[in-house]
Amino acid sequence: MKTSALIVLYTLGLAQLFGQSNDISIQKDSINSTNMGYVMNYYVHVPNNYISQQNNKFNVIYLLDGNPQSKLFDLVRANFSYPNNDWYFNFPPFILVGIDPKNRSQEFTPETNDIKTVNNYLFKTYGYGRADDFLNFLQHELFPRIEKEYNVTNHRLGIGHSLGGTFLMYALNTRPSLFNAYFLFSPNLEYGNKQLVKTFATLGIESVKDNFLYISIGDDPNYESKFKPAIENLDSAIRTKDYQNFICKIDYLTHCNHSESPQISLPPAISEYKKLYQWPSVSQREYFLSNAKGYLDEIKNYYTEKTKILGYQYEPGIDIINNEFVYYALDKNKMKEALEVINWGIELYPDNYFTHSLYLTKSYVLEKMDANKAAIESCKVGLTILKSNKEKMYPEDYQYAFDDLTNRMNELLNQNSE
Repeated sequence: MKTSALIVLYTLGLAQLFGQSNDISIQKDSINSTNMGYVMNYYVHVPNNYISQQNNKFNVIYLLDGNPQSKLFDLVRANFSYPNNDWYFNFPPFILVGIDPKNRSQEFTPETNDIKTVNNYLFKTYGYGRADDFLNFLQHELFPRIEKEYNVTNHRLGIGHSLGGTFLMYALNTRPSLFNAYFLFSPNLEYGNKQLVKTFATLGIESVKDNFLYISIGDDPNYESKFKPAIENLDSAIRTKDYQNFICKIDYLTHCNHSESPQISLPPAISEYKKLYQWPSVSQREYFLSNAKGYLDEIKNYYTEKTKILGYQYEPGIDIINNEFVYYALDKNKMKEALEVINWGIELYPDNYFTHSLYLTKSYVLEKMDANKAAIESCKVGLTILKSNKEKMYPEDYQYAFDDLTNRMNELLNQNSE
C-alpha cells in the first residue's frame, strides 16, 4: 500500500549558498515491494520550478542511501541546484529520488562464493546477496511509479557511495541500460575477490555503449587503501579496450577519507557529466561547415549521438542555435548554411517565448542575401510570436525584444523606400 507524508526541511545555509528558497518540500512515499518482500521507503524532491515547468520533462537522479536526514541527500540536492540554473548549457533540471534501504549490506551486494567476503563481519552479521532483488525492485516497481507520477524523461542518473557504488557497478555489469549515468564514490569493488571487476573485464565493448561512469577513490589507510587496488584493476581493464560512446572518468583523490569522498567528488563528477550536454567545439563546427554532408546535417548527427547516450530526445536550445551555430556560419560568410540552421531552430521551437530572436537573426541573413522583403516579413512574424508570449515574459525583457524587432523592421522599411 502506498503511503504519503510531506516533510519540510529548512536548509537555510545551503539555500543561501545556492540562491534557492529555504523552504524545500520533499515527498515521502513507499512501495510494498513484492521483489523485496517488505515496504521500501523513498523520498522525492522536485525543483522549485517544477510546477511552472509542467510542459518540460525532468531528468531523474536516483540516490542510494537517500534518506533526507542524511548529509548525502542534502549534498546532492544542493550541488545539482546550481547547474539547474545553467539554462544556456541546456543542463536540465532534475528530480531527486532518495531510496532508503532496509538492509544495505544485503540489498547492495550480489551473491558471492568468496569465503573471505562471506566471513567478513558485516556480511556475516547482516547478510549479503540480494542485489538482483533490488534491481528488480528498481526496474519493475520504483521506476514505473516515478515515471507515472512525475513528468520525467527516460534519463536516469544513479549515485551511490561505498556499498551503494558496489551496487551500481553490479547494475552496470548486468543491466547497463537501467541507468544512463553512474556516479560511484569510494565503491567497494574488492567485494567477492574483485568479482565485479572481473565480470566487467569480460564484457564486450557494446555491452556498456552509451553509458557514463564516474568513479572516485580516496587515499586514507583504512577503507580507501583497501578498495583502491580493485579500482586500479578496473581502470586498467577499461584502458585495454576501444570503447565507443562509453565515457569513464576515474579520480584518485588525495587527503580524502571514506566519508569525505562524496563531498569532494560530487563537484568534479558533475563537471564531467555536464560535458554530455555541451555543444560542439569551434573545431567541430569548422569541420561541420566544411564537410560535404552539410552543416545542418552534421549538427543534427551530433545531437543524435547525444540523444543515444542521454536516453531522451536532446536538442540545442534557441540561444545555442543562434549564438553558437548561426553566428559561427555568419562569421564564415555562409549565408545559406546559417539560414538552414535558423529554419531548423524555428521548426524545433515554433512558438517559444524566445523564438522571436531567431526571426530577428533571420532578417539579417535575408538582408545579406538581398531578400529585403522576406527580411521584413521575418520581423513581422517575430513580432507576432513575441506578442503571443507577452504574458510569459518579464516586462523589461518583452519591451527590449519588442523594440529590437520594431527598430529592425523600420530600418528595413526605410531601406526599401530609398
